[in-house]
Amino acid sequence: MAPPKILKGESLELFKRSAKQQYPDADEATAESRYLRKTRTEGVFFTDEFGERCIWGPVLMNIDVHNPRHLYRGEPQPAAYKYNKFATTVMLNSIAHICYKPVPLSYIDRPAPKGFRFLTGHRSERGWRLPQSHQRHFFQFPPEIRARIFEFVLTAPNEKSAICPQIVRGSWKAKEMVTYEDTHSIIDHGDEYEPSPEYARVNRRDKDGPYIEKRLITRPLIDATCLRSCKKFYQEGCPILYGKNTFGFGMASSHNWVATPQFLPGCNRLHHPNPHKPGPEEWHAEIKEAIVQVEQRRPVFMLSGWVYYDNFIRFLHKIGPRNAASLRHLRFNGTIKIHTCKYPWATDEVHMNCRHDLYRSMRLYTYFINKFCSSVDALSFVLGADEFVEDGFVVSEDPGDPNLQNPNNLPVIPPWRVTSMQDGMTKLLEKSLWHIKSLRKIEVMQWEWNIGDREWDIVPLPFDEPVVEQTLEKIKKRREEQMERKIQLRTKITTKSKKVQCGFCGEDNHLWGDCFNLCALCGEYGHFRDTCTNWSKIRCQWAQNLQPGN
Repeated sequence: MAPPKILKGESLELFKRSAKQQYPDADEATAESRYLRKTRTEGVFFTDEFGERCIWGPVLMNIDVHNPRHLYRGEPQPAAYKYNKFATTVMLNSIAHICYKPVPLSYIDRPAPKGFRFLTGHRSERGWRLPQSHQRHFFQFPPEIRARIFEFVLTAPNEKSAICPQIVRGSWKAKEMVTYEDTHSIIDHGDEYEPSPEYARVNRRDKDGPYIEKRLITRPLIDATCLRSCKKFYQEGCPILYGKNTFGFGMASSHNWVATPQFLPGCNRLHHPNPHKPGPEEWHAEIKEAIVQVEQRRPVFMLSGWVYYDNFIRFLHKIGPRNAASLRHLRFNGTIKIHTCKYPWATDEVHMNCRHDLYRSMRLYTYFINKFCSSVDALSFVLGADEFVEDGFVVSEDPGDPNLQNPNNLPVIPPWRVTSMQDGMTKLLEKSLWHIKSLRKIEVMQWEWNIGDREWDIVPLPFDEPVVEQTLEKIKKRREEQMERKIQLRTKITTKSKKVQCGFCGEDNHLWGDCFNLCALCGEYGHFRDTCTNWSKIRCQWAQNLQPGN
């Protein structure tokens, strides 16, 4: 490994000024020492708490351990480096496409280089290889201890973080950076995650004597590769991975630049199905067919076009119904469209990257959530403003009406479309979301530009909270009614399958609650309440009891 670079000249002076600005009340040496501990600036010598001469070196990025130059220099890694040997470029219709080849597990599971394992491995790693009969073996721990360990490994440290799976990929050569992106990304909108101060020590020497180069070791926030160790790891870890994390999904697009074609290996053809979501005419038939495709986990080239390019449905298809049943918190990002989009025939840049409508997509997703995600109890929505109607719009059934008052040439929308984010969410709650049986929490947020920090923040959407509460109460009432019907059905099945006896009349094949010999008014046997002959006597008795003085 090359020695670390030493800060000199203007870079060193800039470091000293920054330290003094951060700690103005401290002397120069103390300010630099505190600032160095906080920022871990590379190339500045300091003395640690043990009196050793040290310097911070480049960060060890535990991303691709099969690129030694990247590991030891700490430089940005090319996105397409790792799998270049498993992809070739093919020219088809004068367009360059990337043809993928299956990556063998022997390459994915290849151990890291020995030097890297020595630097980044835990000091107790040599004692991990124990027989299963050993009392300190992992599977000898109680289930709750194993579950706690899995939570540290498989869950994001911040509850506001969202894992965004990236399942849909294309094969355009121009989109190579998108093609080779990671399998998932973690969006953290809470406090910054501070990793544990874990670093590697490298002994070095210069003209002033020996010193220690400290290199911070960065690891992924979650690492699910351990689930492929054995079947028991997979069975115990998957419910935690999918049940303890929030999964976020963006809306798909019907434009070719986003819904790019895929060059299938083994055949010289492009797979580019129609990405449009079904309309009202074929709604139910398309949803029914898509549910069968996801449930049977059919090959991707046999999926419907809108299923193939949809992030959420492709994720359900990828993980399977068993893992989908463990999902508990889902987050959807998108725009509730007010304008009428002109894609895919538009050639202008206005609708080039126009995504699918969140309102319409969620009405489709409700069927899949009810079918596969039976444990989902929380939904979050992060909404963006419809930028095409920022200056206003005009409502009209006929955009070509000559009597239409539209002097500013504003967008014209039909009266059946939503008119705002609040209106869209209200209709979504009233029409679709209340059908999700397990739902107990709904969050509605929006993107807002922070002028001071010059970044986008997520803030609560000004929304009618009673609408959310009424929807949740409606879902709760429906859930209780379904539970009551299940109990009654189970009671009837038990009554038919077993010989039961009424505790009042002594007859068989019914319980006392269903006894037809017991009148609910007078309490006598032999007749029903509707045919009770004592009704007049009981009514007179009630009237006497209600008179004043009684």
